Amino acid sequence: MFRVKITAVLSLLIVTLMVIVYIQLPMMLEGEVVESASNTMHIAAASVERAETLNDASAIAKAKEIAAFSKLKTALTDDYSGNYEYERHLKVYDKGLLRWQVVHDNRAKLNKDKRDAELPLEEQRPFQPELVFVTDENGVGVAALGKGKYSWYNENVAASFPSLLSVADGRSIAETWLWRWDKGGKLAMYNVGIAPIMQGEELLGIVVVGHLINDGKAEQDSAVLGGQDVAYFYGDQVYASTLSPTAEETLGASLFGDDSPLGSSLEPGIVQIDVGGEPMLALVRYSDLNDKAQVKSGAVLLTNLKHELVAVEKIRTAIPIFGLILLVAMLATVLIAFSSFVKPFEEIDQGIQEVLAGNKDYVFRVSDNYAFQTEMANSLNLMSAYLQGKPMPDEDDDDDAWKDFLVSEVTQTSLMRAIQGDKPPEKPRSEEDVRQAYQRRVYDEYITAKKHLGEDISEIDFEGFIDRMEKNVAKLKVRHNARDIRFSVVVRDGKVVLKPQPVM
Repeated sequence: MFRVKITAVLSLLIVTLMVIVYIQLPMMLEGEVVESASNTMHIAAASVERAETLNDASAIAKAKEIAAFSKLKTALTDDYSGNYEYERHLKVYDKGLLRWQVVHDNRAKLNKDKRDAELPLEEQRPFQPELVFVTDENGVGVAALGKGKYSWYNENVAASFPSLLSVADGRSIAETWLWRWDKGGKLAMYNVGIAPIMQGEELLGIVVVGHLINDGKAEQDSAVLGGQDVAYFYGDQVYASTLSPTAEETLGASLFGDDSPLGSSLEPGIVQIDVGGEPMLALVRYSDLNDKAQVKSGAVLLTNLKHELVAVEKIRTAIPIFGLILLVAMLATVLIAFSSFVKPFEEIDQGIQEVLAGNKDYVFRVSDNYAFQTEMANSLNLMSAYLQGKPMPDEDDDDDAWKDFLVSEVTQTSLMRAIQGDKPPEKPRSEEDVRQAYQRRVYDEYITAKKHLGEDISEIDFEGFIDRMEKNVAKLKVRHNARDIRFSVVVRDGKVVLKPQPVM
């Protein structure tokens, strides 16, 4: 019954421990994973911001380079005898934009194997901007490179993008635009650089250079950032990302809908959202924060929490399996150890039952594994021998050089109790008194036992006896690595000897 109780208690403890580990460990690990992912996202956001800053600077540098062409300025201010606007369009295109395109195409061939960090801003990638056009001083389109260059000719671009005219003071700016070449086309997102064409302090026209922000750019940025999902938004809509079209719509609704978790901060922290049924961490970084920007735009960095927590889920699954293995192994170990410890005492109990049943010759087996069981077996054999009037059980000498004196801290033997009775010792008042009383008791028991056996005690004086006994204490303490050594008087083979007992 005792074994069952011990097993049940240990099982309950292990199961309780496993339940606590199952609940607490994944929670702790989830916190660590989310914190690590958040730190990674902040680092990635800083990289994106630096890259966007360089893109802005590169777009502005390209726009300023075109705006600095002297023949472009002449084309904008010349007198034209025929169709003024059309003739100006052709000359601006030929003397400004086309010339720049030829120069830039040649640069692209020369720089294709070089890194952007090695190149001037105006020569960095992308080598072929998707949007290049010139307006007059009022923001009306004059000429353009690329797709649909005639479709918006003479269109008032400043009506759609009022910030275009903010460069009239000579400063260049960078913005994010939603642009389409014709009214029936699809809006696309561009990172644009805007530079004024100045003649002294007079504004002659405006150059716009734009880099397309599309899924390809998102994929490239994602690769640089170690595979994190990236999305680019304008207003409340995502226009380019590494996500599926359905996930893009869900992302826009989750981040910029009526229940947007972003708040009004210009640098919102990391928020957790659901994108297409997947839990995501999202970090938004706005790119247009100046007062001229009509609508907020920027980038969103995304981390799929489900993917990040795969290792945690594996650990969560492994905990019950590990707990079961640990439970079985520990219970097996405990049962084996318990059986090994209890078996000697079960044998003692069986021996007592043998003696009670009339087997007076039964000898209790001494085990060297447990000191307590050894002492108990010795004491029982001693008691059995004494009660039957038999000689005391044999014991080997601990030290041949100390045949008359053996050391042990045990109570008086049955023989000494029979000789002296059970007189309670006087209680000493100090450690020294205790020591002296102990020495006197051992001496008296030794002399009494000698007298009882008829041995000569004339040459045994107290001081010599104690001196001899104390000298051997030091030797026996070292041998047994004991704190102290105590002696008891026993009779063995018709001789009075001392039995050793280390005090640990």
